[in-house]
Amino acid sequence: MVRPATVELQKNERASSAVVHSPSGRALQDQVLKDEVRVLEGVARYELTITIAKDSPSGPATLKFDVQTQACSDRTCLDPRKSVLSLPVTIDRKAKDGDMRHPDVFDVRPEM
Repeated sequence: MVRPATVELQKNERASSAVVHSPSGRALQDQVLKDEVRVLEGVARYELTITIAKDSPSGPATLKFDVQTQACSDRTCLDPRKSVLSLPVTIDRKAKDGDMRHPDVFDVRPEM
């Protein structure tokens, strides 16, 4: 069975994710499944909106994301793979809404 690629923030007390924008991919008619599947090729970019909990203290934190992928060729698919992506961040309670430590990271918005 073909599984869609997904990225989800692991449940934790310091942050939550409300919005996940996934790449749409290219539509392909699968001859085995007799259904349309969405194919991601090359680099797939996901955009997540992360909200830091109001009672989360300043300092270092690690956000962990569950990532599910499945590689396929035009003939076969490998078993789905689950990975964990760890993202170290620094929470700054003195920051104001809209403050960004690295604004250049957010300058370019990938095509979705």
